[in-house]
Amino acid sequence: MYKSKIDELIHFLKDKTPLITTHHLVDIDALASTHAFKFFLNQFWPNKEIFLTYSKFTKSTKRFISKFNQKYPKIDLYGDKEYDLSKIDVIIILDTNNYDQIIINGVNDLRNLDLPFIFIDHHLNLNPNGSPLNLIDDTRHSTSEIIYEFFNQYSLELSPPGIFLLIAGILTDTGFFKYGDNNSIKLISRLLTPKIEFQEVKKLLEFEKDNSEKIAEIKGLQRVKLIRVKDWLIGITQVSNFRATVASTLLNVGFDVSIVYSRDKTGIKITTRAKNDVSQKTRLHLGKILNNLHQGSGGGHNGAASVHIKDGTDEILDELIHEIKQTLINDLSL
Repeated sequence: MYKSKIDELIHFLKDKTPLITTHHLVDIDALASTHAFKFFLNQFWPNKEIFLTYSKFTKSTKRFISKFNQKYPKIDLYGDKEYDLSKIDVIIILDTNNYDQIIINGVNDLRNLDLPFIFIDHHLNLNPNGSPLNLIDDTRHSTSEIIYEFFNQYSLELSPPGIFLLIAGILTDTGFFKYGDNNSIKLISRLLTPKIEFQEVKKLLEFEKDNSEKIAEIKGLQRVKLIRVKDWLIGITQVSNFRATVASTLLNVGFDVSIVYSRDKTGIKITTRAKNDVSQKTRLHLGKILNNLHQGSGGGHNGAASVHIKDGTDEILDELIHEIKQTLINDLSL
């Protein structure tokens, strides 16, 4: 899959000026994969103009950048502040395949820009823009794993900061291997060098939760509704922010599947999680269910997925719960 796809993409970019970006509220996998991809293109075409931009970082990403810059003070992870969009020939979007999650130069609907888009991502979606150049592989657990294949295919070496970033991206998006597999572990093993210790990377990813995150977890637990399907326990709750944190917390306290949602003027945002044994013993694939929701824009993996539904109502939540329940009801292992 990768060899032909990567060759096609490189051939297309040969005479183009690309702008690399990722989703709003940049997480560590998005940060790592975009920087590693720009480094790859800079190695492949040393004289080509390549731009990288971000809209806004998460708090944990900002904390990671601060720690990272103590080790590598000369590496600027904040992207290009100034670039002329009229000089850009193509926009390459990493770690999402959802237009609604991208903001460039204040424009939050990329379809208003008269430019081609290429998506490189590990979340399930059915070819968001129809481009044959898209590289979407939902068997991978992080976009960092996909970007590594570019270096591997052309036998290009990663710099120590680049290796550090890719390991961090893989670790965070696999939940420190909770959602990963043997391939994720083997890749990190290949990336590690005598100069980069696994525990050192892990230490830079350890953050103390601030009070706002702790309060979100507490409120999420206070409001949680229990739904029992056979021996499976589903928890659904509402919070204002930190949906991913709260969803993981629900699994930690005993739920097998968690649904966490928030409402704002843009609609309903939903984050879901499922324990590994639920996905293994049933056909539950949260990414497919969320991707098929009416008017939804999102997706993900079998055990972790999210969706943003504009002008959503409670009927959307009912639809989601129904689809999850039907999958669990049909589980023959119980």
